[in-house]
Amino acid sequence: LVVHMRRHTGEKPHKCTFEGCQKAYSRLENLKTHLRSHTGEKLYMCEFPGCAKAFSNASDRAKHQNRTHSNAKPYVCKAAGCTKRYTDPSSLR
Repeated sequence: LVVHMRRHTGEKPHKCTFEGCQKAYSRLENLKTHLRSHTGEKLYMCEFPGCAKAFSNASDRAKHQNRTHSNAKPYVCKAAGCTKRYTDPSSLR
């Protein structure tokens, strides 16, 4: 409950210790994930056979796997008459 209440109070007691970085988090786990962006540690390997990509967090690995190794194209162009679909929302720009 204490950690949840931080969402409402805005309290962020877990601060990044890298010089020049002002990031702070309400949850220790989020700070640990952030610290990997400074250290370069990549614990999450792509699970697709033959792919050697690694990521600092599970979310980036999931995005990679869905966009790179999947045939799904969930992002649809909304322009009239256009049937283009993309794996990444940034491709719609």
